[in-house]
Amino acid sequence: MVIRSKPVSLAACGVLALTGGCGLFDTSEGTPDARSGVGDATDPGNGESTGDAAIGPDASPLDELPDRVKDYIRADDYTRLILEVDYVEGMEPRDGVEDDIEDLFADVLDKPDGIEAIRDDVLAPRDSDDGWSIEELRDLADDNFDYEPDDDETVLHTLWVDGSSERDDDSSVILGLQFDRHIVLFKETIESVCQGAALPTQEERTCRRTERGIWIHEIGHAIGLVDNGLPMVEDHRDEERGAHSKHDDCIMYWAYSQGGLGSRVRDAIAGDEPELGFDEYCLNDIAAVRDAP
Repeated sequence: MVIRSKPVSLAACGVLALTGGCGLFDTSEGTPDARSGVGDATDPGNGESTGDAAIGPDASPLDELPDRVKDYIRADDYTRLILEVDYVEGMEPRDGVEDDIEDLFADVLDKPDGIEAIRDDVLAPRDSDDGWSIEELRDLADDNFDYEPDDDETVLHTLWVDGSSERDDDSSVILGLQFDRHIVLFKETIESVCQGAALPTQEERTCRRTERGIWIHEIGHAIGLVDNGLPMVEDHRDEERGAHSKHDDCIMYWAYSQGGLGSRVRDAIAGDEPELGFDEYCLNDIAAVRDAP
């Protein structure tokens, strides 16, 4: 992992007219296919399925695969993945989380020249008590997605921001979201969730695992999980909440992009259980595209 900070002065994001919210966008390349952590059973806040329920017997998993998914999973065009990390000072990921992310995805994706998290821009703090809108976040992402890759590199962008989502309410909060090649992680909200769920002696461990888990969850969406551009080998999509797994032993379960992750991490630590990751269904989806001829 390389930690390289570059201070940047940002103007305040403009508020633009918006209808819809996180997860309510088309998922074709170049549009903000925001996912995760929005809504509840009555308002799932997720878009329609982007692929078939399962790979048919005569279909190639590479058929009509979005460029984003192919670029991140396969080595055909890019043999190295850069995780560009932009953050508000004090909102950066905990020590060791980036190393964990690099190691996990090195085992999952076909990137023979490596996966590397690089801390890039230092963002200005949010000068407002209002929650972030998706349009504000999209503007922030566009303004700071500026890592210059080599020819063999593809880039996935993560913003660690202060403040919260405008869609937070008394029943649920948003820990992170993904749109196109960008991820947003709401560090202050993550802190409040993990600290509230942790036993006093386990707070640091709980918060570290929670940060790791929500980042994995959002990268999962970026690489096409669940049925978010990446075809399913077997149907495991949560039809009510979309782009999430219906299995709660997988990090792509819908509740893990909301407040449920902190409690699940706490219980796993108390029971000395392994950290949450992709289950066999998600791993099979990834492998079908990664290993396809």
